[in-house]
Amino acid sequence: MHKLTLEVELDEEAIAGKLSDEAGYSVQFGGWLGLASALDGYLNAAGALPHPEHIPGKRRARECRR
Repeated sequence: MHKLTLEVELDEEAIAGKLSDEAGYSVQFGGWLGLASALDGYLNAAGALPHPEHIPGKRRARECRR
């Protein structure tokens, strides 16, 4: 189980903050896409997401090029 802390600063135009865990991982982000990227990066680093090759029906980018 992974316990994360999400610190968020909201203003009228943007979201910003920091994602961290108890083991010392910490990353700052800006914007909604930055938050999504921070979560994705953490989950990939923690091994919590399967590699795209192991997801049924998911093709790698080089296989999609024509």
